[in-house]
Amino acid sequence: SFGSSGAMTIMMPAGEAQRMPGGFGDPTRVLTALPGVSNDSDFDGMLFVQGGDGGQNRILVDQVSVSDAYHFGGVVSVLNTDVIDRLEFLSGGYTAEYGDALAGVLKIRRRIGNLSNVRGSAGVSLLTANGTFEGPLGDDGRSSFLFAARRSYVDQVLKGRTTGPAALPSYWDIDARIYRRVGANDLRFGFLRSGDFLSARLGDTFSFAPSESSGLEWNRNLTLASLNWERAAGSWALTQAVAYAWRAQAVELFGGLPQHAAQDVRTFDWRGDARHPARKVTWVTGAQLTHSHTGYGLDINRLSILEPDRRSNPRSPLDTARVVSAYVGRNVYVAGYGQAELGLLDSTLAVIVGVRVEGASRSGQVEPTPRLRLSWRTPLEGLALHAAAGEYLQFPGDRLEADPTIGNPALMAERARHLLLGATRTFRRGERLSLEGYHKRLRDLIVYDATAPAGAPPYGNTGTGTARGIEF
Repeated sequence: SFGSSGAMTIMMPAGEAQRMPGGFGDPTRVLTALPGVSNDSDFDGMLFVQGGDGGQNRILVDQVSVSDAYHFGGVVSVLNTDVIDRLEFLSGGYTAEYGDALAGVLKIRRRIGNLSNVRGSAGVSLLTANGTFEGPLGDDGRSSFLFAARRSYVDQVLKGRTTGPAALPSYWDIDARIYRRVGANDLRFGFLRSGDFLSARLGDTFSFAPSESSGLEWNRNLTLASLNWERAAGSWALTQAVAYAWRAQAVELFGGLPQHAAQDVRTFDWRGDARHPARKVTWVTGAQLTHSHTGYGLDINRLSILEPDRRSNPRSPLDTARVVSAYVGRNVYVAGYGQAELGLLDSTLAVIVGVRVEGASRSGQVEPTPRLRLSWRTPLEGLALHAAAGEYLQFPGDRLEADPTIGNPALMAERARHLLLGATRTFRRGERLSLEGYHKRLRDLIVYDATAPAGAPPYGNTGTGTARGIEF
């Protein structure tokens, strides 16, 4: 269903994600069925939203940001639909509650276990097998547990059935939840552990080089522990979320030009929000703090950095130069916001106006970004008009482009300005039609400069662009 502010907000229960044809039981794949949302290929689940690339979105799991929510760098997400309560997708023009993203925001809320009965389920899909076990803790109906596990089995099918080079990809997820209600307080503890592994050996038969064996090995693990607190105190609704994530990843390429890269990222994330209705105005405020510690070591092909989109920019492996780098850095992202939600003209006109102030230690910036959303329920039955406008920032963080050795440590935040206008017609039987136009102006994008003189940083905030379209 569409959110109350119009077609810009899409809310979907978990069951819809499980039933969607071609969705692979993956909520990110399901969203590619929406207008204005695409992916790079059938083997890529990263979201390209209204002209933005896959790295310009923000994924929030129980209100905390997950910087790398994909297996194999984007093939399938770590989000198991068996433990998802609902998802909310904002393709643009989102309010001051969300930041550090130029394109879209995906919010995932995981469900709690069954409060009255112990039950379990299991399933097999084309790629994975999964199971869920849940039930109450005690007999007071105020606490529960939930445990879910998922694993791909392609590697088991291929194992022992090939005589030559073989690719054996595998990935797995474990998701556990404990819920407890204490008075007016809801406490949710979550634990997510995921991993993916790929080992491929290929035969090289190029005529310009001696025959040799080559391939790659990929190994990645993610651990995320989170605690959510929700409380309704009178007319106030208070929420807090705190999480710690640890991701370790290593890639090794074999052959005439061996390469390897290893990365270790540890992230602490805290977020607090408060909502208070007063007459015709609802006041909303909140803050966010994210501290990331990143370390990596590289010994790779220079073109792996300069031409990351190798599918559309193929180069000979002999046309390269070796790049060796090691880096350890920290980045602190801090944000605060305030907004007012007003109901005017007998509550037929909803106005949300707010401002977000956000900054990052890596770039040394602290800047405000104003936001506005309007929704008017017209006198015509079922017809609503909506509009949105806002400024958005996305900070470079610890991207490879900001590496002091191979990039530019003085990179600044990328910027976008969103303008959206649309109409939605809802019919009595529940059918819904919507038409929305959007215009996004991008600037200060981080791009590679092939003409940079020797010794000058090869990356800079010199990119600009425009995305515009009409969605039906």
